[in-house]
Amino acid sequence: MIELKIEIWSDYICPYCYKAKRVLEEALAMFGSKEEVEIIYRSYILSPDASKETHQLVNEMLKDKYGLSTDEILEENRSLIEKAKRLGLDYSKINELYDINTFDAHRIAIYAKSMNLDFQWTESLMNAHFVKGLMIDDHDVLLSLAKQIGLDDMRVHSILLNNEFANEVKYDMEEANTIGVETVPFFAINRTYAISGVITSQELLEALKTAFEQK
Repeated sequence: MIELKIEIWSDYICPYCYKAKRVLEEALAMFGSKEEVEIIYRSYILSPDASKETHQLVNEMLKDKYGLSTDEILEENRSLIEKAKRLGLDYSKINELYDINTFDAHRIAIYAKSMNLDFQWTESLMNAHFVKGLMIDDHDVLLSLAKQIGLDDMRVHSILLNNEFANEVKYDMEEANTIGVETVPFFAINRTYAISGVITSQELLEALKTAFEQK
């Protein structure tokens, strides 16, 4: 019986979101009733205006959009590399990554969810972006990744050619606005408890225990 529903708004190009995925996995491993927890990944697009034709490095985007200096960005990335390493993640390519519009990747995620492969899709996309440095807005890349986790490549090809599941992605984004999501990762536990941004596995575990006791 499902007692806790954890909805997670995240994006595949968010370095904090990939770390949060590992933190969640650690917290669930310590949680005594994890079979009573339902995890639902929700779509969130950090860079809806990013162009596939004129890709911009993330570091350059951060300078332009937030006015950060090169030193500030490199220092934060050094910290991210070390913190990711403690979670078993390789962020060594972080200064070489491009800003990506993940709308198509999130549309495929809706299909993956219908096939009970949404967790695999999320892991595959984040690994492809951060570890392998792949362009996850490229349809050939998306097709290859989908096939690797067992999705029907012809079905994925059809989705990419059309605008299928666009409304579902937009709905998740609208829901994010409705409940006040301002930064990702964002955890909503039973739509009662909200946790936003960087968090440790112990902090998340305590939140799960509290929500479970007060369900």
